[in-house]
Order: sequence, then structure tokens, then C-alpha cells
Amino acid sequence: MTVLFPHSSSPELEPFAAPFGRMMLAFGRAHETVVALASLEFAQEADARQYVAGTEELPKKMRRLFRDRLDAPVFAQVGRYVKQFSQVAAERHHLIHGEWWFDPFDGGRLIVRRLHRGELTHALDVTTARIEEWTAALEEVAEELGAVYDTVRRGREAGQTIELLHGLHDRDGRPLG
Repeated sequence: MTVLFPHSSSPELEPFAAPFGRMMLAFGRAHETVVALASLEFAQEADARQYVAGTEELPKKMRRLFRDRLDAPVFAQVGRYVKQFSQVAAERHHLIHGEWWFDPFDGGRLIVRRLHRGELTHALDVTTARIEEWTAALEEVAEELGAVYDTVRRGREAGQTIELLHGLHDRDGRPLG
């Protein structure tokens, strides 16, 4: 019998529980890193969050946001990892919001299908290994974009510190900047 939307205590789901949980945590971490990166260009956190809402157009939006604001290699790195985040986020979205069923005629494989443009499509064949691959990709995104964020923030703070010191003098009248 095909099990459509299995019960949460279904034995078929057991092997998916831990990988799914890890993927959800990794997604949250990667998403927050993207928000932090965008916040470098927005005065208010809410504006940065609004800007990165939705992942389909996110690579284009982040390129637009950082064009001419980052060195070429860093800009390329941001583009690459935001694109990776967007791709995994789309797969994750289909997994979470799709219709789950286990195919008893194919070894009990988990199939996720979705309604797209009026047609049901079998969007994903999901294995625990595939979920772990998504988790690893999301963790890589968080690490790499986190490093970019830290580098850019420190560089900008150092630049701002120098700008603040221009025109200031120490007690002996020597310029600080």
C-alpha cells in the first residue's frame, strides 16, 4: 500500500528524522548568514531581512546589492555561495511543502511530489544521503559567507575608524588620523 503523508510515528520516516533536523538547523544558520551579509548594506535589520526574503531571485538581488562594493574575487565568492544557498533552499522548500509518499514497489523510496502549474510532478526522490548532502552544502554556505561577512565588516570598521580619526588630535596637538 502506498503511504501518503505518513503518520509522524511511521517506521518509514525514522531514518529521515535526524538528517531532516540537521538540514533544518543548517538552513537556519545559512539563512541568518545571508541576512547578516545583506545587513552590511542596510541600516535596519528588518530591511535586510525583507530584502533577502524568498530565494528564487536572491542571487540576482545580492549581486545587485554588492556590485561595485566588493573586490571581484569576494564578489564572485558571494555570488557562488548565494546561488548554492538558493538552489538548496528550493529543494528544501519542495521537501517541506510537497506531498510525501513512500513507493512500496520501489523499495519504499520517499517520493515528494508537488503541484506545479496545474500538474502534479514527482519533484524529488529523497534519500537520507541526499538530505545530508543538502546539509553539508548549507553548512558550507554558512561558513564561507560568514567569513566574507567578518572580513568585509572588519575592513569597513577599520576604514570607518580611520575616517573618524581624521581631523582629531591627541593631547599634544598631533593628528590622530
